[in-house]
Parts: sequence; structure tokens; C-alpha cells
Amino acid sequence: MQQTPDSPALGLLWLLALCLPSSALAAIQDPAALERGLDSVSVEGLEADLSFIASDEMRGRDTPSNEQRIAARFLRDRVQRLGFDSGARYGFISEYHLSFLQLDSDASHLTVGDTKLIFGRHYVFSRMNDMGDLATQGDLLSIGEGRVSDLRKNALKDKWAVCQSTGKSMRRLIRQVIDAGAIGLLLLPQDGDDVLARHKKSVDSMKAGRLMKYQPVEFPTLTMTASGARAFLAACGLDELPDLGKSLRAEASEVRRIIDPRGHRYFENVIAFWPGSDPELSKEVIIISAHYDHVGVRGGEVYNGADDNGSGTVGVLGIADALAAYGPMKRSVALIWVSGEEKGLLGSRCWTQRPWLPVGCRPIANINMDMIGRNAPDEILITPTKNGSVSKHYNGLVRLIESFGKQEGFRRFKSADDYWRRSDHMNFADNLGLPVTFLFADVHKDYHKHTDEVHLIDFDKMRRVVRMIMRALDAMQASSLEISAKAVPSQEAFEAQMRRGIVADDLERWRLIADHYQRASGKYPRNLTELMRSEVLLESGLGRPGLERDPWGNMYELKSGDDGVLLTCEGSDGRKGGEGEAADTVVR
Repeated sequence: MQQTPDSPALGLLWLLALCLPSSALAAIQDPAALERGLDSVSVEGLEADLSFIASDEMRGRDTPSNEQRIAARFLRDRVQRLGFDSGARYGFISEYHLSFLQLDSDASHLTVGDTKLIFGRHYVFSRMNDMGDLATQGDLLSIGEGRVSDLRKNALKDKWAVCQSTGKSMRRLIRQVIDAGAIGLLLLPQDGDDVLARHKKSVDSMKAGRLMKYQPVEFPTLTMTASGARAFLAACGLDELPDLGKSLRAEASEVRRIIDPRGHRYFENVIAFWPGSDPELSKEVIIISAHYDHVGVRGGEVYNGADDNGSGTVGVLGIADALAAYGPMKRSVALIWVSGEEKGLLGSRCWTQRPWLPVGCRPIANINMDMIGRNAPDEILITPTKNGSVSKHYNGLVRLIESFGKQEGFRRFKSADDYWRRSDHMNFADNLGLPVTFLFADVHKDYHKHTDEVHLIDFDKMRRVVRMIMRALDAMQASSLEISAKAVPSQEAFEAQMRRGIVADDLERWRLIADHYQRASGKYPRNLTELMRSEVLLESGLGRPGLERDPWGNMYELKSGDDGVLLTCEGSDGRKGGEGEAADTVVR
């Protein structure tokens, strides 16, 4: 959540004076150190790193995948050898967990009379999010083309409504048949409607699994394919759909099953920390970010994502090399490689909602890189801009970056405002209230295609983008930093948000461990002590040092019932849930 304190009493960022000339914002703080840092960024180094990150062997770094885990460990090892500190709560790798559901297609079917119809061949779910365990059985009644109001009262009660599709929106029709007492809706396709082609992506993702929370299916709605419609009518002894209100003289039973309603996947961000040298300014952290995932393998083709976003990933490594050559800055710098961007900015969303930095630190700004290695060598896109669609986010950080453009061969900065919501900087702005800027070289003909390869990258352009950011980092070591027109989170506000995130992470871990316990033993643990003493804690791989205590030093509580477990904590004010909130609980 976005924290905006009423008073920036503890804030060390001052209001932006937009009238300041760029030269005032861009004074070099340590010329010798900056020169060392700039000289360390080389075309050869960037190309070597990208040749690994975007190689066929990494199979497109999909979220999640074993190859992405290898990429995460490559990034960790690179910065560890440079002398960076770990920047996550339990090391360099910051895990987050998301619900994952997969349809059991073998156990999901539609039976009409003695005929069994197969999901993904004969029918599909009309609504792609209808992933849940379900069994629906009843007689079949024709509603023609959907004139539900013409039916006699209670005609549809406890029956399947069978409708000839007209191509119109189903929302109103679904509401009408629900109100009429139907148990489900079955749609026959229009002539020429290739239902499987329209629903291919959703069917494939249901079978492979998708990131979503389990929710009961409220009302089953099925769409038949052309072959499915023929088989369905034949099973009813019919050649065509009867008139409105006529029975099909058959019973239908639809069963759908989820392989694991409690399923989850875990993902990894990589975070390195470069501590500042000044006793006070080191508490302020500048975040440099890029997403290191891509889209994996599609249709047998490896999508290497050399530009998207191998270039940004390696660009942050270039910053790491430059910082190692520069030495400690006055302020601290966190390098964050996030995963799951291609799946909806997942990694940055999870980190910014549940942030973690070393004790006493707080973030003050974010510079995000995505696709910095293609297109015109002297052009780069940036957002937010002063007069664009997201001008309310415009800040001095943008002006600071732009002030170094010409020194690095960028004659113009074009607007990337249209991409504000499409990369990870948005979450740093929305969830943490930080001034952000996003550097981007624009899309191209190989965007999200298997042809986005290393040999097409302009490594000199990448080098100059990294150097431009390094110049900005040096300038941001001034004692008085003027980059935000708004008050950024105070230390107190950020620490409160961080504690809430720690509690949420801990309770999620304990819930997952309790799930493992239940699967192994057939029952839920009676209390936290029982769970901690079980072998499941080790076998699950989810245990962590000190996990049993909340940020205030109190033991988490676990109570078990027939239906699951309830977890909670006691906050700093002695109330359940912590700091006056409603109880932080996870119930299964």
C-alpha cells in the first residue's frame, strides 16, 4: 500500500524546486570515483553476461522455471563476488508464494446419457476463471435463442438451460437463467464458430496450470464445439435443438476437478545491497530495478528475450560492476531483479507490498530499466514526463537523468508515458509512494518473438544507458537531494509497512507448512510447537531461522480445527493482528 505521511519530519528528501537548472541538479560528487565507475562498464562485459542470460540453455527464463532459478543464482553469484551484501531477509534471493491451480482434465468431463464428452475437445468453459471443483447433474431444457422470459414459471428449476448461441454477450442471459432457477447453462455454437480456436489459450492454461486463487464456481457455463454439439444432440436422440421450453429428454452431469485446490508456486526476486558510507545518508536507499524473466518456450521455439529484458537485467549487472569500481557512496543502493513481470508485474508487486530492507533503511527513489538495447542509438524513452498522461508522477529524478543524456550520446528523450503501467516502476510508485523513472528503448519487430536474439543488441547503447544512470547515482550523493515533489514515506511509515509484510510472509509460510503436515499425516497440527517439532518443517523447505516469532518478538499462534488452521500474531500494541489492525489470520 502507498504510504504518504502527513509530515516528512524524518524525511531526508526535500521538495523539488522545478525552477532549478539541470546543472544544479547534476553536480559531480566524487570525480575520481565516478571515472572509475564509468570506465568499468564495457561492451565486452555486457555482451558476456547477456550471452549467458539470453542463451538457448536458459529456455526463455519463464516464471517459474528451473532455468529462471539458474538465472537467479547467476545474478546472485555475480554480485556476491563483487562484494555486495545480501539485500533480502534470508540472503540474496527473496521468495514469494502465489496460488496456482491446474485443471485435472482426465477427471473433468460432461456426460449426457451414456455419452462421455471430453473437455478441450467437445466443450470448454465459457468463463475462463471458472476453475474449481464442481459436480452438477440435472435434466436438460431448451431455451431456444435465450428468450427466458417466455418460459412458464419454474420451468428451468434444477435443470440445465440449453441455448443456441447468437454471438451476443452472455452476461444478461446468465443472470436470467440463474434467476429462473437453472443449475447451469450449455451453449450450442453458431455455424462457423471455431470455439476451440477462440478458447485455445484459456484451455491450454487451465491444463498447464495458472496463477490464481481457488474460488468455488458459482454457476457452470459450458460452450460446445461443433463436434461436441453433434455428439451432445446425438446422445439426446436429436438432430437439432428443440423449440423453447421443450425437454431434451436426457440428463447431463458435468464434473470438473482441480488437481490441488491448495496448490502454490514460489518465485524468486534477487536483491543485492551496496551499503552507504555516511552515518545518516546511508539510511536512504536508491533502488535500481529490472525484470529478469521472459516468456519461456512457445510452440517449440525458445524465446530468449535478449532485449526483453535480458538487456535491462545485464544493465543492472553493469551498475553493480560500476559501483564496485566506484566504492561506497554516501547513500545506499539496492539492486533488485524481479521475476514475473511478464505475468503481470508479479515480482515487483509482491516486493513493494511486502518490502524488506536492512534495519534503519528506507527507499527514496527507483530507477527501472526494461529493453534498453535496440532501436536508434541516440534515442531513449523515459517516463514520467512533465506534460504527458502521467504528469502527476513527474519528478526531479527524470530531470536528473535527462541532464546527462548528451554526455552519453542521447540527443533526445522521447516519452514512454504510454508504457507507464507495463513495467515494474509503477509498483514502486503506487505501493511505496516513491519518485520513479523508467528508461526504455521502445518495442521493435522482434518484441515477444523468438527472434529477439543477442546478435541484434546494440551493446554500446546499453553501455551508455548504464553510464548515464551511474552519473545520476553519483549526483544523488549530494547532501541536499531534491528529486520529489511529494513527501516520500517516513522511516516510521516504511518500517510499519515492512513489519506488516513480514507478518504476512510468515503466516503464509506457516500455512503452507501446515498444508504439508496435513497431507503427510491426514490431520492438521494442534499448535505451532507440534508443527515445529515435525519432520515436515524440514522436508517442506519452507522453514527459516526465527520464523516462529513475529517482528515484535512474540510467538505466532496456531489453532487447529476440523476444516483447517487459524494463524495470528500479537502486535506491538498487544492486540491480535498487530498495531491496531484487524487480526492477521490465514484460515484453511
